[in-house]
Amino acid sequence: MTYLRFSIFLLVSLPVGTFAQDEFSQNTTVTHGTKTYTLRCDDTTGLPLVNVTLKGTTADTMVSKQQLDEIDDCSRASWVTEKIGENNSSTLVLLNPGRSGANAQYNVFLLADESVSLAGYLPVSAEKVGDLEYRSYSSDAGSIWERTDTLQEGKFQVTNELQLIMSGSVCMSKGRGIIMQEPCRAKQVVARPRKPICIEYKDHAGKLLPNSACARLAEQM
Repeated sequence: MTYLRFSIFLLVSLPVGTFAQDEFSQNTTVTHGTKTYTLRCDDTTGLPLVNVTLKGTTADTMVSKQQLDEIDDCSRASWVTEKIGENNSSTLVLLNPGRSGANAQYNVFLLADESVSLAGYLPVSAEKVGDLEYRSYSSDAGSIWERTDTLQEGKFQVTNELQLIMSGSVCMSKGRGIIMQEPCRAKQVVARPRKPICIEYKDHAGKLLPNSACARLAEQM
């Protein structure tokens, strides 16, 4: 995945509303329109993968295979299903194959029209904030992050990130853009617990914003 932030090593995941995951199960069955699909997490061959089959009148048909990470554990797989789009026209199936920790992410499958595809990944801590938008919070040393993932053209993209810096400093240009420069030859802005810095990362660029733009992050402190 491509991330917008310059440094994204996450150490602690903050408590927010999260998806309600099912109990451990290696497979889930989803009806989409007139079709019924079964998604199965299978690691019996040694390499974990997801098999997607379409239920037929006499036999099931394999329609997709998606390889997982080698360390994924299908015996601890959990699934979440959500309807999205206009008139609930599409279905998201989220798989957590036994992942845990601050960086844990779902594999997200999109059932739309007559196809099943991998839509990308979402943090396990993400909460739905719009029909196609999900938001998650995390922290690293001296900062709190807010990340927004949006489903665009069938794929999840990180569309916006906010960083509230409570300790440390950033290098800022005259246009309030953030410069990755060491040592800083422009204006250095220092953050303190009582005077944090709010930065927005969008389109691979960072920009200093008023602290009011990071109000939601301040609530996470």
